Amino acid sequence: MRNPIIKVSAVALIGLLSLSLTSCRTGSGNQNAQSSPEASASGNGTQGSAQSEAPQSSSPTASTQSTTANAQDGGVTPTLGSIPQGASRLEDTGDSKGIWVNSPSGNIHCWFANDVLQLCMVDSYREDKPYGEQEFFPGTQPLAKDNILFAGLSKDKEIPYISARRDGPLPTNQGERLRTLAYGETVYAGNDVCASTSEAMVCWDTETGDGAKINRSGTEIFHLKK
Repeated sequence: MRNPIIKVSAVALIGLLSLSLTSCRTGSGNQNAQSSPEASASGNGTQGSAQSEAPQSSSPTASTQSTTANAQDGGVTPTLGSIPQGASRLEDTGDSKGIWVNSPSGNIHCWFANDVLQLCMVDSYREDKPYGEQEFFPGTQPLAKDNILFAGLSKDKEIPYISARRDGPLPTNQGERLRTLAYGETVYAGNDVCASTSEAMVCWDTETGDGAKINRSGTEIFHLKK
């Protein structure tokens, strides 16, 4: 009678061992399954973090580059009520002959006379004609609008004013007083200022706030608010 009991016990023991092994394998598999989503979540989180940081890091860099570029351009900010620091006074402006102030490229010429900025001329406007032509009298040949008037017009005309020019002193006339401004150089006479930058010639009246940013592609007229 003992032999059957021993056999049954052996079978039971084998069954218990099999159940234990199965349980261990299942537990191990569950741990792997649980660790897999965590690894996946960790990987996704890393990628998401990298993606979100890229735009944040690129924005300040772009801003810094922009600020540096402006500084290298020798940029100037027109202001009311005061001559910019570092500007030099033009000496030859007290009489009607005055002096021409030229851009480094030689394309823009600004004429100061009687301590006033009278006008600026742009040579390339005669060819490119960004503002068209002007006919002074019926039947006369139209002339390209190549100059920006800062003085001399009646009060009902906006200053500065873009127009054609038919007479008066020219920067190419023999005997005209000339001065070429380096990029970053600023000059003034009376209340009027002209600053030479690599982007444009910027001229304005510190009292009225009327001014213009002049370059080959066009002229931007502005009026500073008091």
